[in-house]
Amino acid sequence: MKVRTNRLDKPNRTTSERHLRSLLAAAAIALGGSLLLLLGAGWLQHGVSKMAISGLGALLLIGALTGIFRTLDFSTPRLVNGTPPQLAWIRILVCLMG
Repeated sequence: MKVRTNRLDKPNRTTSERHLRSLLAAAAIALGGSLLLLLGAGWLQHGVSKMAISGLGALLLIGALTGIFRTLDFSTPRLVNGTPPQLAWIRILVCLMG
């Protein structure tokens, strides 16, 4: 008796999943840009330009985080489906932050 399983080797992506992934990618790019702006503002000497760039970076950061949290689905609890090396890097980064 052969049991057929539904393997997700080649997942069928619907248009809504693609749209959510594109929004998540755009928010991640905005997040990276905002962090670069905030880092760049730290090196400036002048007060007005430093405040303007850091304000723009903060607004972009808030917008990016809002976009990311709206895109993610928190309705079902689940663990990250990652490979052992990916999980090791996550552990390393978390330990380095502490």
